Amino acid sequence: MRNVFVAILLACALSATAIAQPSGQSEMLTVDNTSGGKAITRAVLTGMGGCSLRLATAEIRWSIDQSNPPTTTYGQLMEVGDIVVFTNIDQARNARFIRTTSTSGILAVQCWPQS
Repeated sequence: MRNVFVAILLACALSATAIAQPSGQSEMLTVDNTSGGKAITRAVLTGMGGCSLRLATAEIRWSIDQSNPPTTTYGQLMEVGDIVVFTNIDQARNARFIRTTSTSGILAVQCWPQS
């Protein structure tokens, strides 16, 4: 009987821990020609530890250097299918994206909780 009681207490403690942990966040970010670049939505980044991004459509450029935001000709080039991973959430917060052509890009953003 005592073993059953201990097992029940352990199960309750583990489930409470699992419930208390935040889940990941995601968004489909439309990357247009916003001057200074488009940012990942702040609400998506709250409580997160890092993010992975995969470009679904249309070539874009990006930068994490706030003093040099991306333009249609400056910044890291990202082509359809490319994946970028930010293991530091501050990099994801600072990242800005801009399209390189007249077609807006769609960026799939998936963030995970802090560990």
